[in-house]
Amino acid sequence: MNCFLCQKHEGIIAPPPGGYILDGEYWKICHAPVDRGPLGTLIIESSRHFLDFAQANPDELAEYGPLLKQIYTALKTITKAERIYQLIILESVPHFHA
Repeated sequence: MNCFLCQKHEGIIAPPPGGYILDGEYWKICHAPVDRGPLGTLIIESSRHFLDFAQANPDELAEYGPLLKQIYTALKTITKAERIYQLIILESVPHFHA
């Protein structure tokens, strides 16, 4: 497969610096590369190749909400941020990531 994220998940491309914060059955979480986002920017990647929620299976959808709650709670606790923002733009890498 020619997908950057799938190649990263399969070990063809090096994992993110520091590895994955979470490496689950449906989702992987890593810190964004320093040249791609400010400190504290996390990327949620689908473990399986799909583009958007319309292609997600019921188990992936069921796990996504609770996963966001864990991430938001941890980030708010650690950073003391009042708000956490999520952005989903799938133009440059056609694989679900937020």
